[in-house]
Amino acid sequence: MGGLAGKLAVLLGERGLGGNDADLEVRLRRWRADRGKRAEASRHLARRLGSGEDDGGDLAWLIAQAFPDRIARRRDASGEHWLSAGGRGYRFDPAHPLARSAWLAVAEVQGSAAGARILSAAAIDDAEVERMFGDRITSGVTVRFDLETRSAKAESGRRLDAIQLSKAENAIAAPEALAAVLLEGVREHGLSLLPWSDAAHALRQRGAYAGVGALSEAALLAGLDDWLSPLLVDKRRLEEVDPIALLAALRNRPQPKLLEPQRPTVAVPDRTQDADRRRGLHPHGLRTNLPKHAADRQNVAGFDDRLRNVPFVLVGGIAVAERADHQVARVDVHANTVARLDRRMPSQFQDLGND
Repeated sequence: MGGLAGKLAVLLGERGLGGNDADLEVRLRRWRADRGKRAEASRHLARRLGSGEDDGGDLAWLIAQAFPDRIARRRDASGEHWLSAGGRGYRFDPAHPLARSAWLAVAEVQGSAAGARILSAAAIDDAEVERMFGDRITSGVTVRFDLETRSAKAESGRRLDAIQLSKAENAIAAPEALAAVLLEGVREHGLSLLPWSDAAHALRQRGAYAGVGALSEAALLAGLDDWLSPLLVDKRRLEEVDPIALLAALRNRPQPKLLEPQRPTVAVPDRTQDADRRRGLHPHGLRTNLPKHAADRQNVAGFDDRLRNVPFVLVGGIAVAERADHQVARVDVHANTVARLDRRMPSQFQDLGND
């Protein structure tokens, strides 16, 4: 096959020899039939580069041996998109007869990354791929995260490097592998994939307004290995995670115990009691202690008379409350001051007693 190897080297080095067809088999046939001076000189060069006369052989096999990472499999019905064993994506003219082949031994490409264009190649079939690269074909189980179903998918199959030759769904995989993939899915796509209960959402919202960093998105994602991993044991889907266990995991984080019910003493007008009850404010959660005498209101400097008797969260002496008009106020119990914040609190703040 040395003579054929020499001819392949000349074909790839001499542009236009045997024509400009992308199919190297076609170019080789035309060159063999060409009796022109250039063709004769090129054949003489090929004999010098090879080991004698062209004694035939498998051109695709030679190309595959010379460029093993360029073996490519068709990815679509049109034959425009191809995937190489080395992992690169190729493009090819879908109107060319080679586009109907299942496999190509690619000799030349132009461009970079996924937009590389195939310039020359030879067709091969599945049997030839198995014969040539049987020692590189591997079998096993791969596990990946499926965002649409929020689950870990285990697939068994055979691969030639980056090319999937065959696969089967719902393969048996180690529980540790499934849990690891689910964990990485949450790490990549966010905590919203988890089945949080209303109580857990409320706790995180209160933590956000009270400045509890341990319940922030960034802190929870950074600590996934500590608090979420134990909940993923023997799970294939994130929806199988117990919402009660998720809430317990939040409560076991540093600082959330500061959000447990306490009763700060904040002076508010007596006249708001009946009005608040008529407005249907939630009976649970933190409530202020109401003074009996109007003079006691002066205990809080700069008090906002519109502040209603509504649920409070107390963290380190700071009470966060929502007035009846849904504006937010922060009450520093120790400094006896009240400040208005230019933001609204979420509706979860009206349900502090149900978590």
